[in-house]
Amino acid sequence: MALAIAAAAIAEERAGTADLRELYREARQGGADRLYGVPAQQELARFEQAMESWLTAGTRPTLEDAGFGWFAARSRRGEVQAILEIGAARSGGGVFFVAWPPAREPAALVLEAPHSFFDLKTGELALALFDSGLGSALAVNTVHRKRAATDGTPGGEVADVAHNDRNYFHAFTEAAARAFPACLVVQLHGFDGQKRKPGVWADFVLSDGSGQFSPGSLLERAGVAFAAEFGGDRVQLSGRDTLELTAARNAQGAMLRKLGSDRFLHVEMTARERDRLATDPEELARLRHALERVRK
Repeated sequence: MALAIAAAAIAEERAGTADLRELYREARQGGADRLYGVPAQQELARFEQAMESWLTAGTRPTLEDAGFGWFAARSRRGEVQAILEIGAARSGGGVFFVAWPPAREPAALVLEAPHSFFDLKTGELALALFDSGLGSALAVNTVHRKRAATDGTPGGEVADVAHNDRNYFHAFTEAAARAFPACLVVQLHGFDGQKRKPGVWADFVLSDGSGQFSPGSLLERAGVAFAAEFGGDRVQLSGRDTLELTAARNAQGAMLRKLGSDRFLHVEMTARERDRLATDPEELARLRHALERVRK
C-alpha cells in the first residue's frame, strides 16, 4: 500500500491528490515494531541542508536515494508538502509536513511530536492542530522510542529522537531553526496522570528545557496563555510550580539554546487531557489559541 501511495503522490501530474492524514498513517504504519535505523553523519548533514533549502527557498528535496519521498497533499488548511520514508525498508526516519508556500516570517511556529507511539495521541493532536492551520511545519517520529536499532543498540536509546541528536527529526528541527531564526518550537508530550510525580497535579506541565523559571520569559508567557484558556488550576510551570518534567534532557531544546534561542516549549499533558483534546473540538481550539498567543 505504501509503495502505491508513494508512486501516485510523487508523480508530478498527480501532485496534490494525496491526503495529509493518509500520508501520516502510512509514515507511521508498523512503527511500533520496526527497528530503528541509525543514520550516518553525512546523511544527516545532507538531509538538514535539503530541509533548510526546502523551508527557505521552496526547493523541492530530492532524497529518494536516501529513502525519502516528496509528496504534495491536500488538507483543511490548503496545500501542504511532505517528506517521508518510502518503500518497505523504512526505519524511523520521521514524517515532516510544511505548509505551502513556506512561511516568510522569522517567528514561525514548528509543531513536533517526538514520542507519538509512547505518549499516546500526541501525534494525532499535533496533526489536528497543523491541519487546522496552526504552525508552519510539523515533525512526528515514526518508530517507537523504545525500539532497538538495526546496528544492535538496545531499545530506549537511539530510537528516542527527543533525547539524542543523531536522527532526521533533530536535523529537521535544526534546519527549521536556521530557516526561521525566531521560530517557536512546540513539542507535545504526555505523562500518566494516574501515577503523578510528587508535586505534579495539573493537566498541563509546561517547561522550556532549562530546568529554571525566569520572570518575563517565554515560559511565563506560555503559563499566562494556557491559564487564560484552561484555568490556572490546570497548568503548572516547571521550575516554578514543580521540579518535575523539566525536559532537561531534550536534545532539540538544548540545540535551540546553543543557537541562542529561548523559544522552545515542552508541553506535557495527562492521558485524561489528551483524551479530552482528541474528542472535544472546543478543548482543542483552546490549545490552539493558547499556542497562538505564545508565538506572538
